Amino acid sequence: MAKNTRNAEYTKKYNRNLFLRLLRMEPMSQAEIARKMGLTRSAVSLITDELIREIAEEDSCVFVGRCADYVLRDEPSLFRIFIYGDLDHRQERVKERHPELKSSQIIDVINKTDKRRASYYNFYTGNKWGKYDNYDIAINSSTLGIDGAAELICASVKKLMEN
Repeated sequence: MAKNTRNAEYTKKYNRNLFLRLLRMEPMSQAEIARKMGLTRSAVSLITDELIREIAEEDSCVFVGRCADYVLRDEPSLFRIFIYGDLDHRQERVKERHPELKSSQIIDVINKTDKRRASYYNFYTGNKWGKYDNYDIAINSSTLGIDGAAELICASVKKLMEN
């Protein structure tokens, strides 16, 4: 029995470290992570939720996506931010990252990404992705630019911590 417990703990720790390494390598979907780890999407979702909670318990942190706003919904100091952008600015950003893509392909990438994000969020939370009442603030990064949006977020968090 003790050996099985040790094996389970080792496996959990190994999966956690592998999972974190995969997430740090590049942004990837649950499906990609599941494929690389040989797990189901549901298992990846459970691991993700557990890691989010563990990391949030350890210290202040920032999560981008992964339904962290929902996973940490009972956390009193949670500050939920939704960042969006105008289509033309989003097209420019995709073009910067993927100059080989044509305009029609860029729009297709944006639409598929939005659809995938919405589907994932809606399925795992039962909420609607992008619905503003799910967040404390929503920022149009096209208005202020990426750096300006980051500055606004930092100022908002600082103000929140003062209260």
